[in-house]
Amino acid sequence: GVPPRSNLDDPQWPQTPYGLRFGTSRHQMLASSIPSREDVSGFIHGLNRVKRTNRELHSQRCDFLIKLQVAKEMREEKRIYFPHNIDFRGRAYTMHVHLNHLGSDVCR
Repeated sequence: GVPPRSNLDDPQWPQTPYGLRFGTSRHQMLASSIPSREDVSGFIHGLNRVKRTNRELHSQRCDFLIKLQVAKEMREEKRIYFPHNIDFRGRAYTMHVHLNHLGSDVCR
């Protein structure tokens, strides 16, 4: 189908309540809001997942726009021919990369 126009939002940095931790010496106590290692790891994995998905969506949008542009250019043609190549096994493959009857539903 048609890929969505918008990207996924980045995950939010983990919110942690304030806690106490020792400073440079054992006699110094500091209040901090440092997230746990698991929270930071989950955030980084989520961020990488969202970035990968957004890259895939961008690629799908570009591919869809190319196919749509080719279809618009061929819209006024009375007949459309799809030249084929035949390999040594006798299988036929279309020569047009973006728009052919063997492609995805959008291509057909």
